[in-house]
This record gives sequence, structure tokens and C-alpha cells, in this order.
Amino acid sequence: NKCNASVEKQMTEVSPSKFIDNGKLAILDTETTGFSPESGDRIIEVGVIEMINRKLTGKTFHEYVDPEIEVPEQAVAVHGWRREDLIAAGKGQKFIHIAERLFNTLKGCTLIIHNAPFDMGFLDYEFVRAGFPKISEYVRVFDTLKYANNLYPGKRNNLDALCRRLGVNNGHRQLHGALLDSEILSEVYLLMTQEQNTLHFNKSAPAPVVDLSFEFKAVQFPGMEKLKVITAQDSEIENHNKIMKRIDKESGGNNLWPSM
Repeated sequence: NKCNASVEKQMTEVSPSKFIDNGKLAILDTETTGFSPESGDRIIEVGVIEMINRKLTGKTFHEYVDPEIEVPEQAVAVHGWRREDLIAAGKGQKFIHIAERLFNTLKGCTLIIHNAPFDMGFLDYEFVRAGFPKISEYVRVFDTLKYANNLYPGKRNNLDALCRRLGVNNGHRQLHGALLDSEILSEVYLLMTQEQNTLHFNKSAPAPVVDLSFEFKAVQFPGMEKLKVITAQDSEIENHNKIMKRIDKESGGNNLWPSM
């Protein structure tokens, strides 16, 4: 939406072609009442996990807040939270009550977020509403969705699909939750960027030469001349391709044949 596009322009974003190997990272997720702060939607939960030098430190920030509006049923179906439950879980606190601690937690960090414009749009809106500057002016952002789209073009790259592709266990994720999703995202981030963290290139060294030549020899055996070659019809090829596409979709792109 318009808000997300505006925030995306404001974010100091870490390019997907550059990798964050060191320093302090904050893996972040939010849950909300809907899709657009401009339409009055609000944050209900914030979850942050600290990572330094690609190691989780055990430090977290996790709070529920009263959104001050009723939570629509379609949002409840995603994360399971109604307003009365949020008031009980957060002991009545609103975003303004956690704003200073959260701002100080995030300030100066590189944030790891899946679909960053969405979360950053809500955070900027909530901080300004609470009397603070936009947090996007004080952080850098690594958008794992944008990175995954570069890494796996044409594939489904939501968090569930990435978990299936990378072998991350998310069986305990029945509903969305900010801290739980941050924990899962931390594993996905490390797996997606691990090759770039471990590979080291010596620019002065000559490029390795790989011999890809081979010798082809026809196989002959008695009776071979009597064999009949039956080629697939166009309709059979079309049906085969449809089945392959369906398997690819249902597996979240986690199939074997492209590498075979």
C-alpha cells in the first residue's frame, strides 16, 4: 500500500548483495490488527531477538499492547488475539508505554525483518503517534523477503515456504506470533546467508579451471536395431509439466529435479 511504499523509500536498507557477518542485529516481527496504519490499524505485539556476530545472545524484547480498537475477526484468525485478551496479557499497557524502551532497543541496530516495509510502516506510525521520531531514521534494515526473492526467483518465499525449503522446524507455529516468528526468522536468516559468511575469495588468485569435457560412446548390444523408440506426445508432455508445477507449488519449491 501507499504507506509501505513511502516507508520503503525512507529505510536505510542493507542491499541483498551485501551480507551482515558482524555487529549487532535485531531480528524483529510485529503482529497487528490489519494491513494499514493509515486506515487506523495498530500494532498489538512486538518481538525482538538480539544477535551479535551471527550468534543469538539470549536477549529479547517481547510485549503485548492494547491497540485501543477492536481486533477484526480476520486478524484474530491469523494470530488469535482479541482486544480483551491483549489487555489482559499486556496488563493494560499501550504502545506509548513501551515506546521508549523499544526505541532504545532498536536504535543503531541493523534490523532483520521479513517483508520489512510492512513492519517498518507500523513502527514509524506508532513511534510518531507516541511522540518519538520515526525509527526508520535510526536503523538499517535487511529485508529477508527481498533477499529470498533474489535468491529463489519465481518461488514462494513467505516464512512457511522458506522453512520447508531450508529444513527449519516450524511445526509448533499454529498461529502467527511476533516472538515466535522472530525466532524462526533468525534460523532462516542464518541458513540463507551462511554460504556468504563462510566463503572467502582471493581476488589475486587465478580462477580455477574445471574440465567439463567428456567422451561420448554409443552403446551397442544384440537386437538393439529392433528396438522401437516411442516419443511422448504433446498432450503427454503438457500433462507432465502440469504435474511438475503442482508438485513444485505444493512443496514450496523444495524439489529435487532442477538440480538433477
